[in-house]
Amino acid sequence: MKTSFNIVDITPSNVQEETLFCLKNVKSNGFKSKKTWFSQRYKEGLRINILKDVAGKMAGFIEYVPGELAWRPIKAKGYLFVQCLLVYPNKYKHKGFGSALVMKAEAVAKEAGYSGICTICSKGAWMSDADLFLKLGFENIE
Repeated sequence: MKTSFNIVDITPSNVQEETLFCLKNVKSNGFKSKKTWFSQRYKEGLRINILKDVAGKMAGFIEYVPGELAWRPIKAKGYLFVQCLLVYPNKYKHKGFGSALVMKAEAVAKEAGYSGICTICSKGAWMSDADLFLKLGFENIE
């Protein structure tokens, strides 16, 4: 049985309604700071897509920026760099949600004229395991 979902593009105009995955309390000072930060970075090319399940609940997100603006030690000019990718809760893992978010980023990169997307993988919080990307045909570059 396939699980349905919807991917929402977060923009400065809808961030208040959609919230950000890591900050759900829109009245908190943390959310206000993140919203201001997001609006400034959005102008530079930061994009966030939130994946919602069939009931409209957040089930994952992906955050990516132009490679030359990446906050990680990488040279990726001409690519979009995936900063964060998370599918949560665990019941949504291995259902294609992570793949759908990566494919969304790839489509954005193609439409904007980038060479593709890249990321740094690691086991642990807020960074993707390489397995997802390798499954999708990405290459591991040391």
